[in-house]
Amino acid sequence: MTVHRILLSAREPGAAQMIGPLYRALSADGRFAVELVAQGAALEALTAMGLQPTPVGVIALEHPEDEEREALFRAAGTIVDAFAPDVVITGLSGPGVGIDEALVHLCGDRAVFSVQDYEGWVVRGFGRPAPVYFVADEHAARLTRRVEGVEPVVVGDLKYAGFADLDIPALRAEGRALAPSGRPLVTFYGQPAWGYAGYRETLEILSRAAGQLPDLCFLYRPHPKETETEREMLSAMFEAEGVTLTRCPAGTVEGSIALTDTVVSVFSTVGADHVNLQRAAPSPIGTAVYLLFEPAIRALLEADSGAPRPNVVERGLAHCVERPDTLVEVLRACARPEAARASWRHINEAVCPAERPGRQIIDSIIARLGANGPD
Repeated sequence: MTVHRILLSAREPGAAQMIGPLYRALSADGRFAVELVAQGAALEALTAMGLQPTPVGVIALEHPEDEEREALFRAAGTIVDAFAPDVVITGLSGPGVGIDEALVHLCGDRAVFSVQDYEGWVVRGFGRPAPVYFVADEHAARLTRRVEGVEPVVVGDLKYAGFADLDIPALRAEGRALAPSGRPLVTFYGQPAWGYAGYRETLEILSRAAGQLPDLCFLYRPHPKETETEREMLSAMFEAEGVTLTRCPAGTVEGSIALTDTVVSVFSTVGADHVNLQRAAPSPIGTAVYLLFEPAIRALLEADSGAPRPNVVERGLAHCVERPDTLVEVLRACARPEAARASWRHINEAVCPAERPGRQIIDSIIARLGANGPD
């Protein structure tokens, strides 16, 4: 039996959530020898999953033209030379470029794939994306096909396949025991997007809305790539409105969603995470709200993913604020228990349980290599 060598990489937390489960699935299949490398926040995320990725010894870059790109290429080349993979599968998230994009750039002579973690998101990296993208569903595939030269393969969503195994009521109870009590909990999920037009303005409007909602308790889960200065700036915005912004106490994204009554983000995948965790929960855990009232943010989403709103919004599974003058009203309504119950019922009617997608990816790899499985 031929053993194929597969190199997996990740540089962002979103990518790690996809690559970690895939590493386990591939490692359990006797047809593959698997190497896992990680950079930046993905290294910490994968380690927290109990995996042991090889660290990439250089940092990711803000722009493909940065002069440090040659050091990144050398690091990627060293990894490729040492492991000699038949297949390269990278994570996919942004902003910036790193080991994922460098491997795609250098490995055009191999079978190269990327795993998509935001529907329709295509990262061109150092001039070209991976030729094949593993995507969650047909909606993501339609958005991905807009980019010439990219072939989407629908495999299901790696991130959510394990949600059915979680004890979500226990996660909720544990998290709420550590969080401030007595008021509904609204958690804002930060992103490393302070340099994007419209992002800072969105947060300023959110902080002003929080000042008008003393009956709610606001928590903050920073993105690992947000700087301490950026975290302090957001806290200062809320403090200027008389609101204390408390760091969310949960150690995992799933735990933070489980304890929260209303999940709030600008355009993060956490809204989709909430929908899928809610689908797996035996009782309601809350609602999700996207803040898309800044035209520049909607334009960014459409340019990078092919759609100005997340699919969970289009399907009515998450709320979307598109006018800042409605934000206070939406947050107040979404924090009520009846809103969580309505969301839970609707999601259970509309969302099928996540399947186990690792097998579909394995089958696709084997087919593209022209290899046969074991006798």
